[in-house]
Amino acid sequence: MDSEQTLRRPILRHYIIPRRYVKFNRKTRPPQRKRGSAGENRVPAAETGAQEVLFSAGQGRVLPRRELLYPDRVSANIYYANEMSHKLYASCDAFLMPSLFEPCGLSQLMSLRYGTVPIVRETGGLKDTVVPYNEYESTGTGFSFANYNAHEMLNTIRYAKHVFQNKKREWNKMIDRCMQADFSWETSARKYEALYRNLLGE
Repeated sequence: MDSEQTLRRPILRHYIIPRRYVKFNRKTRPPQRKRGSAGENRVPAAETGAQEVLFSAGQGRVLPRRELLYPDRVSANIYYANEMSHKLYASCDAFLMPSLFEPCGLSQLMSLRYGTVPIVRETGGLKDTVVPYNEYESTGTGFSFANYNAHEMLNTIRYAKHVFQNKKREWNKMIDRCMQADFSWETSARKYEALYRNLLGE
């Protein structure tokens, strides 16, 4: 973890804010989020002692207010730039994607590839691609919550932070699993081939 922290830390310090534990969220555009629920919660992750980098091309009326309330912990960036997004994926510890719905989702796949542990709501492609962490079996590639509300999301963030701070070995193993996850077309093609062969009775 120390070497990885050394690689990640300068990126975020240069572009956003001094870093300890960072949440990165760019899924704020409607209609996948609705006002007053998990996306615009009144108990921001910054209150857990975490730092947030909010990166969104959507409507961000609430996000700048968070930055005013927590200037040393929240950075609200209401625009989108591909280069910046990849630097954030590379520099953050965790990626928050609490979508109301998500037919597929590419953001969580990119965070997995970068080894940035995803925290997602269990819907659509997010549920299909992020395996919830199981502390008893030491499995999983991220953290998830079922219901679209602020309190459940915050509890999941707190749990992720607990693992990050107190179970570094488990966190590092989860990063390894994240980066080993394979959602390439080669893997999908093999699964389709197996399905068709099964239908043909081969």
